[in-house]
Amino acid sequence: MRWLRLVGLLIVVGSLVSLSPNRARAADERRWLAEPMLLAEGKTAAAVDVAPVDATHTWAIQGNNILFFDGTNWSVQFTSPKPFVGIEMSSATKGWALAQGSQISADDALFYMFNGISWQIAQHPNTITSKLVAATDGTLLATGWNGINGSNGRTTLEYFDGSEWRVITPFDRASYTIQTTANGATWIWGNAFNGISMFDTGQPFVLRYANGTLTSINVPSAGASGPDVVNREGLTSVHMISTVEGWASMITTADERKVYHYLNGVWNETSVPLPIEAAGATYQRLHFVAGNTNEVLAVIIWNFGLTGCGGPNTVLRYAAGAWSIIGATSASLNGALLPNGNGWFSSYDCVDAPAVRYRYADGVLSEDTAGSDIVPTAYQLLSDAVQWAVAPGTVLRYAASTMPTAPVAAQTGARFFPETGHNLSGPFRAFYESHGLDFGESGISAGESLALFGLPLTEPFREINPDTGDYLTVQYFERVRMEYHPTNPDPYKVLLGRLGAVRYIQAYNRIGEDDPSTPLKPECERFVENGFDLCPPFREYWRSVGSVQIFGLPIDNAFAETSYTDGATYLTQWTERERLEQHPELAGTRYEILLGLLAKEDLRQRGYLEK
Repeated sequence: MRWLRLVGLLIVVGSLVSLSPNRARAADERRWLAEPMLLAEGKTAAAVDVAPVDATHTWAIQGNNILFFDGTNWSVQFTSPKPFVGIEMSSATKGWALAQGSQISADDALFYMFNGISWQIAQHPNTITSKLVAATDGTLLATGWNGINGSNGRTTLEYFDGSEWRVITPFDRASYTIQTTANGATWIWGNAFNGISMFDTGQPFVLRYANGTLTSINVPSAGASGPDVVNREGLTSVHMISTVEGWASMITTADERKVYHYLNGVWNETSVPLPIEAAGATYQRLHFVAGNTNEVLAVIIWNFGLTGCGGPNTVLRYAAGAWSIIGATSASLNGALLPNGNGWFSSYDCVDAPAVRYRYADGVLSEDTAGSDIVPTAYQLLSDAVQWAVAPGTVLRYAASTMPTAPVAAQTGARFFPETGHNLSGPFRAFYESHGLDFGESGISAGESLALFGLPLTEPFREINPDTGDYLTVQYFERVRMEYHPTNPDPYKVLLGRLGAVRYIQAYNRIGEDDPSTPLKPECERFVENGFDLCPPFREYWRSVGSVQIFGLPIDNAFAETSYTDGATYLTQWTERERLEQHPELAGTRYEILLGLLAKEDLRQRGYLEK
């Protein structure tokens, strides 16, 4: 009867155990999935980037590591003493990666080349590098500067010819944006500026690059008076879609907003539809987002700011020779289109509106909430079958992998949970049934195990351990990830994963920080391993339930936190494996301290569970 009373309470409380089915997406339905190995380091990694080549060759960087995805598994291929800031691949056998130390100088950089077999050290660029781009001719371009920062130094443009870097900088001070097109062209555009600021009077430019040579094409002009000499911004956005066609927007000396279409060497001014301006809104600029030879997408930014926050901003589509309005967003967009017209776009994260991921198909832009709830900041779309994206702290893959969260039938000899459609057997069942919260019952009851671990959310499956890089058999429950370590001695073959540490880093973009000067309160305990304190009401709970074996060490001191589960604020204690929450509405009961649904949250963020 105690278990029945427990279940009844859990349905009401909801944050201890959810008994509603966790429906996995259909196995043949594609959705964005966050890669767990990269996601584990959270946003603290120095940089994350992805460089796909084909379905079985994808490279990525995170922190000090270069990783390789063979179509099934990730593996660390190379580790640098300095954190990586960029990676580019021109083929399955040729690539480059740049690592940068804390001094932000050319001498504190390390440059590596991939020769088809291994990564080798090579000559680094001559200047501080801010961006690497693989040109369509097989060479590598790098933009940067040779001073302390962009205002005190000379901006640079270099290319790597396979053996050394060669400087081809056309302007002493300029902003350089490099773009490659699907049909093999490499374009560079920007604004040269004469003073110490890029907003001083300067000159707009559009250049074509091939084999170490830059060819200038005429910038848009205002007619007989010649090219517009800009007062502040000059070219605000350029998007070239082939060797002979492209688009540009600019601000003239008369503070006019102009849009131009480039075709076969000639720029022609074109008009775009402008909706009625909202109260207090001002037409700032037109930003080209993506395009191909059939269509182009752009955003009209109405309010000041590079991100366009504070919209609504107008989304435009050019197709069949005409512009049309297809929607509005709270911020500007970033994304990519495939040759077939399908694509993906993300809006920026604004103070008054969260970032949004959009799917684009058949001329329609629609919000996408399937799969991972992480919104990418950039997309790499090679084909309909090979689609990748990057977000702070992780790489995402658009895939239809069969999910371990998909419900299955009951197995002979296993303990089956119809609430989620999953089985429990073998060493994971033995561990589950031999541990639980202490409700004063004889032995370990089903309710006590359920209260500690929650319901199973997956079948056992192989997954990479983010702490070691090894592949292990794991099984996820609502609160924990059980890991099977076959080489460990008994009773340590089954261990609980460090989900608390992973989720904490993802949430706060940092490791917990202790203050050793803070006097230790007599009712608290300080851990010499990391300097954090464990105080009432969590100290006794931590000790009575399982201490380090179940929870791990505390990774921060207790603080008030908004719950991911229900949005309420609770006093929270994070540990390596769990998150403990004090619920004052349950004071005086055995449920005053509840455990967070960390594993369920992790699977939802990765896209393995429906929200």
